[in-house]
Amino acid sequence: MCQIILKDKSEIAYVRNRFPWYQLNSQITDNQTGKIITIIPDKHKGSTQALGMLLLELWIVQSKKETIMEIIKQYYYYEDQQEINHILEVLYERLLTKEPLGQASSEVREELLQLLISELDTPAPFDFDACIAHHDKHFQLLMISEVGYAIDECKQEEQYQHFIQSLREYIKNQPDKTRILHIVQGEPFTFYNEKGHRYTAEELQFHIQKEPIYIVGLDEDELNITPIITLLPTYIYIYGQDPNDAKTTAVQTIFQERVAFKSLQSFPFTPIN
Repeated sequence: MCQIILKDKSEIAYVRNRFPWYQLNSQITDNQTGKIITIIPDKHKGSTQALGMLLLELWIVQSKKETIMEIIKQYYYYEDQQEINHILEVLYERLLTKEPLGQASSEVREELLQLLISELDTPAPFDFDACIAHHDKHFQLLMISEVGYAIDECKQEEQYQHFIQSLREYIKNQPDKTRILHIVQGEPFTFYNEKGHRYTAEELQFHIQKEPIYIVGLDEDELNITPIITLLPTYIYIYGQDPNDAKTTAVQTIFQERVAFKSLQSFPFTPIN
């Protein structure tokens, strides 16, 4: 059993709402310094780790949200609130998802998490506000770097969206060249025409070299998206076991309603080689 002291009403409300998500049982009582939240040990074996993650979320998302927003404004000169909110969302995703995005974020999360867990392991009640005040300068230094990484990620996302849009515009302005293209998942994709003929690497290169794909930033050596652009089918059927495969998702994002995902067992030609 461990006890946490919270003084801020918004923090108490935030924690109360998030307890079910973290599968933690609690009792909340009053004392002279604030509300004491008592975490009751139960079937949830990872309760200390879960509580640490909840407090880390509270620290970043609730208690220091305004501080992080000021870092975005003062250190990186952002003023548009929509852009600031998007940077915050990316920062939260980097630090609070089960698998942090990037080695740097993983190290920052682990450092802050272990700091909280070490405080929770003491017999005395854990004063959350005193803890984050004590580590405030170090926290701000970490967040300055993390905000920078989040901004870089936002810029990469914008570049990717621009790239996707340029591909869509190119496709929209080109006539369809084939009716059906069958694709089997793999590294790289394997391509078949509607009669079941498997395109060889030489055949794909022949088609690729006929198209000015450089104008949309595609590489002739890229053998997943580029062949589809050059063959430009009306209908695209992708066969495999993983509908969430990154390459498959990219094809669906670019070609949208042209694409249908099917199980490998429904591939109409045999054998797949």
